[in-house]
Amino acid sequence: MNSTKPSGEINFEQAIQKLDEIVSNMENSNLNLDSLVGNYQKGIQLLSICRKKLDDAEFKIKEATTDILSDKQNDSRQN
Repeated sequence: MNSTKPSGEINFEQAIQKLDEIVSNMENSNLNLDSLVGNYQKGIQLLSICRKKLDDAEFKIKEATTDILSDKQNDSRQN
């Protein structure tokens, strides 16, 4: 059974690790132009995944913070 996830299901840490591997490979090898372009494209896709996951995390944090502050304000109004 294949355990790889579609790119939309990759977690942040996996995406960063793959991105790091791509960058390292591009820096330390004599790849031809087509390979470089392919690696660049994969890197851009991984970067996009990372940014989306960071944006989602930031939204959840802001939402949780807003909920907590709202609850505190409601509690202080009731007292």
